[in-house]
Amino acid sequence: MVLMRDLGVAKSLFKESLQIRARIEQMPFADDTFDVIFSDNVFDNSVYSQDQELMLKEITRVLKHRGVYVGGISRKGIPLPKNLQQISPTSSLLRKI
Repeated sequence: MVLMRDLGVAKSLFKESLQIRARIEQMPFADDTFDVIFSDNVFDNSVYSQDQELMLKEITRVLKHRGVYVGGISRKGIPLPKNLQQISPTSSLLRKI
């Protein structure tokens, strides 16, 4: 649970932060931008209706070589792009190869 006072503290600490709103299937970032990407439940079919295969391809596109995607995913039936490898069969850690 996030308390309102915690939000106020976070806002005061990150006054210079930049927020970008975009669809995950069309992220406005260049290829190989991020070392690490974290997300949680963006692959939950009961919440989101995006093309999950396209989402995973886009995450892979913006990850740097050897970058890591950490996410709570239940990607049953979604094939991994060829340049993305699961680090552990029991985790949601994926690495761009």
